[in-house]
This record gives sequence, C-alpha cells and structure tokens, in this order.
Amino acid sequence: MSKHDHSTTPSPLRLSEQTHVYTPCLLCRSTSFSIISSREHLADQRRYLAAFHRQRLQHPSDTKDRSQFTQDYGTQIVVCRGCGLRFRNPHPPAGSMMQAYAADQYDWDHLRQEFDTQLRWARTKIPIVRQWLAERHRPRLLEVGSFVGGFLAAAQEEGWTITGVDPGETVTPFCFEHKLPVYRGTIEEAPLRSGELDGIVVWNTFDQLPDPRSMLVAAAKSLKIDGLLVIRFPHGTCYRNSISFTERHRWMQRFLYPLLAWNNLLSFPYLHDYDVDNLDRLVTRHGFRREVVYPDTLMTASSPNTRWWAQREEQLVKALCRAVWRMESWAGRHRYRSACWVDVYYRRISRIEGNDY
Repeated sequence: MSKHDHSTTPSPLRLSEQTHVYTPCLLCRSTSFSIISSREHLADQRRYLAAFHRQRLQHPSDTKDRSQFTQDYGTQIVVCRGCGLRFRNPHPPAGSMMQAYAADQYDWDHLRQEFDTQLRWARTKIPIVRQWLAERHRPRLLEVGSFVGGFLAAAQEEGWTITGVDPGETVTPFCFEHKLPVYRGTIEEAPLRSGELDGIVVWNTFDQLPDPRSMLVAAAKSLKIDGLLVIRFPHGTCYRNSISFTERHRWMQRFLYPLLAWNNLLSFPYLHDYDVDNLDRLVTRHGFRREVVYPDTLMTASSPNTRWWAQREEQLVKALCRAVWRMESWAGRHRYRSACWVDVYYRRISRIEGNDY
C-alpha cells in the first residue's frame, strides 16, 4: 500500500520474500498435518479476487487495497490431524510478521475513509458490548489492534474510558491526530495494572497473531474478575465449507466466491483458521468462560470508488447471509455455524471450573 506522506520509515522485506518455516500446531503441538488448500488453489483464489474488485471499482488502481494483504504469500492451508486446527504452514517467522504489521504503510486519505467506515460499524457494536458489561457505570476498556481507532471513538461517545494498543507506525499517529489514546506496541508491553480493566475487545486481530497465548495471559491478568473479553474473527468453518462445496460443484463458484470475496474470506488471508470450538479450547484454558456467540458479516467493504451495482451486490450478499442464520436458528441449529465472521464473548472467571473446560 502507498506510504503516508509524513513517514520516512522504509518498507520491510515483504513476507513473500522471507524464509518460511514450518511450525507445530498451536493447540496440541502436533506436527502431523493434511493439506486442505494447496499453494496453487490459494493462488487461483487471489487471482479471482483481484479480478473481482477490478470489475467493481471505478478506479481499478485501488484494487491492491482489496486484494493484497499481509498474509498473502504463497503457502498452503493445512489441518492438524490431532485437533483439527487449520492454519497457514509454512509461514514467515513470528518476528517478521510482527515487523510487517508495525511497518504497514497507508495513505492518510485512505485512513480517513477507513475511520469513517469503522466508526459506523463500531456504533452498531456498542449496544451489545454495553449489555455484557452489565451495570459497570464508566467502564475501563482496552482495544487490542485498534488500527484507525473507530471503536475507540465510538466508546468515547458512550462516555467510556478506553485505550488502544497497536504496533502500527502509521495508524498510531493517525489516532493521535484524532485525540484517541493509543499505546504503540502490544498488550504484553503496555503499562497495565493487574485487575484494572472491565473489558478487552479484539476486533479483526486475533487470527493474525503468530501465538496469541501471551496476549491471553496479559488479558487475563489485566481484567477484573467477571471482566469481558470479546474476540471477533473470520470464521474458518464458512470458508472451508464453501470451498469444499465448490470443489464438488464447480458451477457454485459463481455464487459462493462473491460471498467469500465480499466477506474478505477468499484465499483466507489470515494466519489461523479458527472455529468457535477450537477458539474455546485455546481461550478457556486461560481462565475464561464463553458467554455467547454472535454471527456477523464483514463490515461494509464498499467505498465511494465502488460502482453502484457492486454496492447493491454487497448488500444483497450480506442480507442473504443473515437470512441463512435465521433459518438455521428456526431449525434449532447453532446459527453461527455458517457465519462468515463471529463475535465471541468470554467472561473472566475467578477459578477454573471443571465443567467449563
């Protein structure tokens, strides 16, 4: 992506140019895997994604903002034979990935547009978070991976005390310009006191962390007992089931690929491919109990540069997603099973109870 005019930081070596390493499964440490999406298959999906957005943007030069991601290097998606976790393997070393996140460059106008979109989206999340914060009057929150600060601004509108943490060299100055408090770094490095927070939200970041366990340790330590942890992530089950179905029925690509593209799932540009069950396995061992799961779609991806018919297409695709969830709910099934994205709410508990783990 283009550099912000005020930055003199050189771009790091692209992750595609790094030496990639194989790692054991994050959950069970197994080294036995099966390939579920090959390098060639992911490359085909990336090419489709670039063409998809090129057709839908009035200025195709902006396509790279829609089809090039940090996690877009050539690799494969594997599934652990021990526990079923899916992830990119091989991948760049953890240190290289964190440096790439920190050094991501963005044009200032692009960040303003992202802020407006994120703020509109964040305002829809505030009532739900408020409900689970219960009767805490002026809660103190932390957002991990605050990016341009849309949720920070929405929480301030509510009168909440909130701080963001983000390693970004470009996005943190943008937040400072908007008078949004952000610590440049990670939650592990942030100066937090034990038990001082009422809630921690992690929107669209958890799946990118090379090893989220240290983040969970820091979150558990800084949260009060009964404190809230919210994790939002791209739902791997939706991606896996859609791709598997199109492999058996090629003609369904014309319907399912746009659904995946509008939800930023095509080529799965994330490090870990979680579902609710394996996320539970990871999070609850740190002293949390799951409270609720909300199905969702990606926040609006259309912009002023998107053609009018493509904006309507996105609205229709996401309306159909919501209709499927309602039908699943009526049928008595977990409606999040087919969700493109999910928000999972956890509660910090005082002790580990055998029935919860």
